[in-house]
Amino acid sequence: MSSYLLNRKSYYHFRILIPSDLASLIPATELVMSLKTKNKQAARVIAFPYQHGIRTDSHAGVAGSLLDIERPTPLSLLAF
Repeated sequence: MSSYLLNRKSYYHFRILIPSDLASLIPATELVMSLKTKNKQAARVIAFPYQHGIRTDSHAGVAGSLLDIERPTPLSLLAF
């Protein structure tokens, strides 16, 4: 399983570790958010924008925020 996906009680969650240089700003070692699906393939698709947004922000030297990224709707997933 991918390290950014967790399966808890049959539901997938997105997980990202907090970099050590941000430890003084964020009082946690990781952020975890439910993807609200039991399907691994759907979880990967739903997690993609979060994973991409965080990588983009961290390369710019800014802490990424899971809350700033819009969660895709089931209908938007069909556009792939």
